[in-house]
Formats: sequence, structure tokens, C-alpha cells
Amino acid sequence: MVDPRFFKAEKKSIADIAKLTQARLTNPDAGKALINGVNSLKMAVSGEIAFYEVGEHARRALMHLKDELAQTKASAVFITEEDAEGVSENVCGLIVENPREAYRQTCVALYPETRTNKIEETAQIDISVKFANKKTVSVGHNTVIEANVEFGKNVSIGHNCVIKEGCVIGDNTVIHNNVTLSHTLMGSDGVIFSGARLGTPGFGYASSAKGHFMIPQMGRVIIGNRVEIGANSCLDRGALDDTVVGDGTKIDNLVHLAHGTVIGKNCFICGQAGFAGGTVLEDFVIAAAQTGFAGHLTVGAGSQVAGQSGVISSLPPQSKVVGFPARPIKEFYKELAFVKRLMKKKD
Repeated sequence: MVDPRFFKAEKKSIADIAKLTQARLTNPDAGKALINGVNSLKMAVSGEIAFYEVGEHARRALMHLKDELAQTKASAVFITEEDAEGVSENVCGLIVENPREAYRQTCVALYPETRTNKIEETAQIDISVKFANKKTVSVGHNTVIEANVEFGKNVSIGHNCVIKEGCVIGDNTVIHNNVTLSHTLMGSDGVIFSGARLGTPGFGYASSAKGHFMIPQMGRVIIGNRVEIGANSCLDRGALDDTVVGDGTKIDNLVHLAHGTVIGKNCFICGQAGFAGGTVLEDFVIAAAQTGFAGHLTVGAGSQVAGQSGVISSLPPQSKVVGFPARPIKEFYKELAFVKRLMKKKD
């Protein structure tokens, strides 16, 4: 179950949840029953709601997943019309087109975020800082906000953060603990998780017989609206051209964007991905975990790069690649099969 020490649920009836998510009930008589939490199909108990989605469990045996659906003790389950026949008579199915989205909406309703708009006394805020509405801003202990920073409305800054001179933070942005921002202009409705560093100097040097000497990095980091940046990720500011992250993009933990990287709108960047300077990702690109991108190349819109792949040249739109060097998935598996046949002949 969801631990009430960390997440206190607001009870809602199944009928209210159905109205919220525009779901149709398989058992309308169950509409008055109260839901007081969320859980997985396997672990749910009476009073909790779960969701069933085959795509989420593509790597698991489908039969096991169907067994979990049939045996779940949840009071209600979000499910598609196609899969609704697998719901037990003791469970109320909420039929929706997208069970995962309905589950998300329910989580938001059952576990609303609470926040006290308070600026702690230990925070150090320069007198030149501009607030769109200071009463809606929260700043944690020991956070330092330097000169000429601009805040939008309803901004939350955690403990031990540093917001360097001239940064701009848009409305409804949440910045968690131990975050550093420098040379950064951030849009609205974003989230930066703990330990992230934005606007750090790019890795640019002039080399000679005397050694390596850092070139001053003169660009900025420009973050769009609804962007999320994971814990301990680092986004370097541009050398001259700005580092840019487009609207709606989600960046996982431990990701590095080097100077001048441009990420388009609604991209997914998974954990430990790394981008050399000047890499361009167009809109709706998925970069899976531990992918690496050589500098000054373009990955076309809608492309998907499989985990641990190394992209060393530009890719056209809608590419699906894997391996090092990254190449089309069908080509990769043909090569793999060919090598296996050679190994068998050798044996």
C-alpha cells in the first residue's frame, strides 16, 4: 500500500473518480464505494484502485498479468474496453481509453500537493530580486538568490539551492533541494529535481604546447514550458549558441547536455544519456538509457534510439536505431544473426 507517512490520501467515491476520468463503470452499483489509495494489481487491497495496461508490462508473460487482474483484491481497476472481460465480478472496472492517464489523474486527486508559501529566515535574497507575486513564492532554508533574479508566480524553491545572478524562473516552477542555476532562463510549469546543475561551464578548451586553457562560455541555458529535469543532471551553458530544451521535454536523472545542445519539444531523455556539444534533437525524440551522441549532429523528429546505443552521425526523422555505431534495428539484428551463424559454423 502507499505509505500514509508520506502520502495522505483524500477519500473519493468510485463514481467521483469515474466522473473525473470520464470512465464507464462495469458495475454502477459500486459507485458509492470509497477509494482511499492506489496500488498495483498484485498488491492492492479493498479500498484501493489499480490500473491494467498490457503495454506497460510488455516484457512480462501476458498470462501472469491476466492472472493478476483476475485475482486482484482492488476495489476498482482502470481498464480498456478490450480487456474489460478479464475483471473479476468482485472488482469494479472503470473503462477508459488510456488507463495510465486515468490513473495519473486519480493520483493527483487523491494525493494533492500541499505547500506553505513561506520564505525561510535563513534564505539569503538580494534586494534587487523581482517577484511577480512574492506572497505565492516559497524559498527553503539556506537558499541563496543573487541579484536581478526574476520570479514568476507560485514558484517553490527547496533548501540549499543557489540561483545565480540574472536567472529567470517562470510561473508554477518547482525547484527541489540542492539545485544550482546559473545563466538560466526557465519557462513555466517546470520541475527541477534535487542536485541538478543548470548553466555550468561547458567543456571547451584552447590547446597548445603550453597546455589546455578553458574558453569562457558565453551562452545561456534556455528551458521551455512544462520541462522536467531529473536529479543530478547537468546542463552546460552554451559556448556561444545557447543550450536549449523545448517545451514538454522530460529529462531523467544523471543526464548530461554539453554546451550548445538543442533538445526539441516533447522529447524523452532517459537516465545516463550524454550529449556532446552542438547535438540537435528534433521534436518527439526518445533517447533511451545510457545512449551517447557525438557532437554537431541532428537526430530527426520522432526518432527512437535504443539503450546504450552510440549515435555518431545524423539520423533522418522517424529513425529507430540500436548499437554502436547506431544503425537501423532490422539491420542490427540481421548482423547479429549472421554472426551467430558464423559462430555455429566455426564450432
